[in-house]
Amino acid sequence: MSRGTTASINLNHLRHNFSLVAQKADAASPGCGVIAIVKADAYGHGLEPVVKALPQEAAFGVATLSEARTIRRLRPQAKILLLEGFLDAAELQAARTLALDCVIHQPFQLQLLENSPQQVPLNLWLKVDTGMNRLGFPRSQWTDVLQRLKSIAPASNITVMTHFASADQADSEHSMKQLEALTDLECGLSMSAANSAAIFSFPETSFRWVRAGLALYGISPMADILGSELGLKPVMRLAANVIALKDIQAGEKVGYGGCWQAPVDSRIAVLGIGYGDGYPWHARNGTPVYINGLYYKVVGRVSMDMLAVEIGRDSAVGIGDEAVLWGEELPVEVVARHAETIPYVLPCGLTSRVQYVYTGQNDLELSAPPVHVDENIAASSTVRGRE
Repeated sequence: MSRGTTASINLNHLRHNFSLVAQKADAASPGCGVIAIVKADAYGHGLEPVVKALPQEAAFGVATLSEARTIRRLRPQAKILLLEGFLDAAELQAARTLALDCVIHQPFQLQLLENSPQQVPLNLWLKVDTGMNRLGFPRSQWTDVLQRLKSIAPASNITVMTHFASADQADSEHSMKQLEALTDLECGLSMSAANSAAIFSFPETSFRWVRAGLALYGISPMADILGSELGLKPVMRLAANVIALKDIQAGEKVGYGGCWQAPVDSRIAVLGIGYGDGYPWHARNGTPVYINGLYYKVVGRVSMDMLAVEIGRDSAVGIGDEAVLWGEELPVEVVARHAETIPYVLPCGLTSRVQYVYTGQNDLELSAPPVHVDENIAASSTVRGRE
């Protein structure tokens, strides 16, 4: 028997989510394209399989040149957006060689462009800061920077973009102010503003391009809403096997520091997964786990290689049974809430000890019965607001 620590990646669900986002974006802004954000190894789902699985019309957003090189090898003609742009002259030359779209958010990047030998113009994305206060030019510089960019590249090669700070919160006043600031620019150029949250909460911000990150993987970008409620399907299912059973007496403590004490005689199932595999160490007592159609609770501290689940003396759970840590049966948003983190962190945090298995690598639709998620388990997730 193995530990069975496996991340199953359903590529049909990935394509479903991309199609759903594309439909929403086109309905809000006809002709709107979708940039699939695949940075951080496609949010922990595997960069190469994800890129290969997405349709030919997909564009891609990355954080590093190494990610861009991988995609260019797989998709020679794809639009690839370098989200933080080039950071020195060598990276600018690499971006030209790879024919990347580049975000310009700092004066030094503009100076590098102006000082570089004239070549075939890059597609340039002017990032304007409308209230995120992270990357982007302040409002006082927009007109000047835009004129300088137009001296470097034709208007057809320039897109204006911004990033929402609070699009995951319905009726966000801050998001509306950001939108007003962007539309006040009145530059007549292509625009991109909507991240995953805005695609669902502010469809009027779809413009020419939307940037789909978390939603692409079937995870809700909205506060207090599960992905399934938005029509999304989870792409990752993380599971591990039961490797031991232990009866405990009332009053006995479990795990490091004895942070959980049995109120009655009970039984513990030990699972072959821990923080060494990427399961969150800070998951609280009571974090749900799904085994054989029932929800059980994590008890005691998560260890490097294992965690304990209280199953009760009458449980039929046996050694070798599969436990689902998150997936269609147990939304990752719920686990993140119990671990007091955001759902982005969980798939991104898996380590090389986890075996990845990919399904749906052809175009045949997988069929499976719908999974019922207990309403008491499917509690609201934490606030988030990223790609």
